[in-house]
Amino acid sequence: MDTSPDIRLQEHFNMRQYDIAVIGTGPAGQKAAIQSAKLGKKVVVIEKASVVGGAQINTGTIPSKALREAALHLTGRHNRGLFGDLQRGKRNVTISDLVGVSQHVIQGELNVIRDAFERNHIELIWGHARFRDPNTLIVERENESEMIVADRFVIAVGTRPARPPSVPFDDKHILSSDSVVHLNELPRNLIVVGGGVIGTEYACIMAMLGVRVTPIEGRQHVVGFLDQEIAEAFHYHMRREGITLRLNEKVEKIELVTSKSGSDKIVETTLASGKTIRGQSLLYAIGRQGVCSELGLENVGLTTANASRSINTIAPMSRTSTRWAMLSASRHWHRRRWSRAVWRRVTHSTSKPTRFRNCSRTGFTRSRKSRWSAKPNSN
Repeated sequence: MDTSPDIRLQEHFNMRQYDIAVIGTGPAGQKAAIQSAKLGKKVVVIEKASVVGGAQINTGTIPSKALREAALHLTGRHNRGLFGDLQRGKRNVTISDLVGVSQHVIQGELNVIRDAFERNHIELIWGHARFRDPNTLIVERENESEMIVADRFVIAVGTRPARPPSVPFDDKHILSSDSVVHLNELPRNLIVVGGGVIGTEYACIMAMLGVRVTPIEGRQHVVGFLDQEIAEAFHYHMRREGITLRLNEKVEKIELVTSKSGSDKIVETTLASGKTIRGQSLLYAIGRQGVCSELGLENVGLTTANASRSINTIAPMSRTSTRWAMLSASRHWHRRRWSRAVWRRVTHSTSKPTRFRNCSRTGFTRSRKSRWSAKPNSN
């Protein structure tokens, strides 16, 4: 590597310097950037996708809830009275109908995020970020790259659906929770592998639209955190909608095979009990994984665990003033809230660097003084 004075001087003038650099524009990245800006810091946010918002706005929370509301509206469920339908919905709801309604909601949320960044003078940079050293990020785009220098970093890259190699995803017949919102047409029947929140939500939406749905869950009931009595009532209402529940069943193999007519592909699912279930489409909704593996964490002494699900090693920071806040980088994505007092500890200087783990069970604990308080690092 050429480290001549001329090269180093050129790199210095090409660098942009900030107080805080946030990687990712999902919910955690948004809140971290806005809170830091309100505390008087110069903030930059880096996003590798073509739009802001992360999975919450583009493939996860907002699209699924918008699809649900669109389905309720288009099928007339919102207008049903005690003695029947007060207003008849559309007889045949298409994907284009659903997308038209949901895109309106998504666009409104995107405008809210952009407006918040502009009002708080937060700079937005597009590109793929990776660490060069503990104080420098390289942001790469299609035909160029630039370097970002910051005192502190927030890793808020979010998660993506688990896609094990044994499952032949093609995003047409075998889908993940990201690709199910881009279906070209509604399937006649759908197999849902996984009875968690995501799988159950899409199962109910599809059943509402007239799709024959078969969820497969290895536990005794769907949505594992539900109370037993509530879960039984939930099962009753799901079955009333025509959903066929396969509980206490494990999936052994998923294959894409040719139909008997030979004109199309179908999905064949083999269960550990020996049963075989066939369907036009399959939604695989078992877990999500972090996307930390492409950040160059080895250059700053951090490592990942469990197929990049989370950051598990905090490097010694005795030689640098850099502080780290790892948020929304693990499967505990629902624990991303912190108080102003906690974020002040991250953004304000102290004589000894504070090290934070994921904003999850291992990183924050309840406190009477603040809503969330940092738990001391045991490393």
